[in-house]
Amino acid sequence: MRIKALVAAISLATVSTAVLAADGSSKDAAALKEVTQEMQAMQKQMAALQQQVGTLKAQLKHRQHVNRARHNTTDVKTEYGHLKGAQKHYVVNTPGYVHFGNSVVLAPATGVPAHYDGSSFIINAPSINENIELLNRTKKAMEYYKKEMGEWPSLPRLVLSGDVVGIAQYSNTYQGKSNSDIDLTGADLMAQAVVTPWVSGLMEFSYDNSAAVDTDRGLDNSRIYLNQGYVTIGNFMKSPIFGSLGQLYVPFGRYSSIMISDPLTKYLGKTKARALEVGYRSQHDNRPYAEAFVYRGAASTSSDPRINNGGVDVGYNGKVGKFTANVGVSAVRNMADVDGMQDTGSSAAFTGFNQSSTAENIDHVVHAADVHTNLGYGNFTVLAEYLSALRRFSANDISYNGRGAKPSAYTVEGDYNFHMLNMPVTFGLSYGRSYQALGFNIPEARYLAALQLAIRRYTLLTFEFRHDTNYGKSSSATHNEAGTIQTAYDPSALGKSSNAITAQLGIYF
Repeated sequence: MRIKALVAAISLATVSTAVLAADGSSKDAAALKEVTQEMQAMQKQMAALQQQVGTLKAQLKHRQHVNRARHNTTDVKTEYGHLKGAQKHYVVNTPGYVHFGNSVVLAPATGVPAHYDGSSFIINAPSINENIELLNRTKKAMEYYKKEMGEWPSLPRLVLSGDVVGIAQYSNTYQGKSNSDIDLTGADLMAQAVVTPWVSGLMEFSYDNSAAVDTDRGLDNSRIYLNQGYVTIGNFMKSPIFGSLGQLYVPFGRYSSIMISDPLTKYLGKTKARALEVGYRSQHDNRPYAEAFVYRGAASTSSDPRINNGGVDVGYNGKVGKFTANVGVSAVRNMADVDGMQDTGSSAAFTGFNQSSTAENIDHVVHAADVHTNLGYGNFTVLAEYLSALRRFSANDISYNGRGAKPSAYTVEGDYNFHMLNMPVTFGLSYGRSYQALGFNIPEARYLAALQLAIRRYTLLTFEFRHDTNYGKSSSATHNEAGTIQTAYDPSALGKSSNAITAQLGIYF
């Protein structure tokens, strides 16, 4: 409207000057003519400007109409653009994220390499302190969001990860029988729900490759079950203190290895329970850490259902230049609840304390302790762990050579990381030894050698040779079954050895 008024004023001024020119002198007429020409030029410019304003108004009207039709499409696209940037950041520089919209992302499984990079060792952490790994992963995501977007998304986020692992194996048993097999040994899907910056939950679904009860074919089983499920409260951006509640692996020991076969310490220590865990983890180098946990164990001196087991884990994380160190000590009140003691994997002798309520009702609890360390320098790393019962089991529960068993084990592993044919490769050697653990179906000594290749991103190919030697012919072990003392081992396997050659292919996403 103001432009129209200005144009009208210019037009009126032009007419007025023309009238004045008719009555004035020739000198004044020339001046007025010049002014009139300038005003006419301004009038043309004003007309052009008015046309441009009309065009801009039409474009603005059309844009507002499109925005109303799309609702918040522009905002979503802008945020998705940031997410694509986050994807690039995490895939290239840190364990990768792949985003689907704003609420669902893919992130690599914890404890395995997430990128085609040989700068760090490939260490398979067997679910111990997995809640801490997830808190660290969430912290990295929060740091990136804060840097790129200024705030954490208001919607809950679902982070998916998992693995699929298969093997081909040739072996001979203690009795000299040769076996060969191809098997799917692992298939896991992990879903972490980050509800708020302080609250998250995890559900891990796993595949069971054991044979069904009435057949030797694992194919007839292949069931899916909930391996872990827990809620975690913690935010490493704000506080080093955290807590988890649910079904999880309690922090007793570590059992880390690049090997396909388990270290002997794992059979005597790894424990899954429905537990409450609280802990402290500093987000700086060269700091101590601590966790404590409690749960109701199955093995007990009383049949009353109550919280009767628990433990602590304390240690120190250090880093100086290329040298890294993690040294820790764990303790548990009753090691009879350890997975490898509840279920020994034997079908002919002592199957474990969970074979009957009588076996679970032990004479007394058996405390245990674990010392573990992980030392690294450049391309080398050394893993060492020692685990032992702190008192003997009752001879009525499990014995060794006529006395109550006092099982213990240690494992030492050395790994070297290098590149071969442009691939990150790790070569490792391991030795383990157990004592007084015959009744738990554990070899006396285990020798391992493995070569692990990162053939593609998130894809590992591992070759392993395993040599086990059993306890000597003079060894013996017994257990209590329904009030009767029974042999807890296979006599035909004493003094023998076994070998296995295994190739494993695993993908991790």
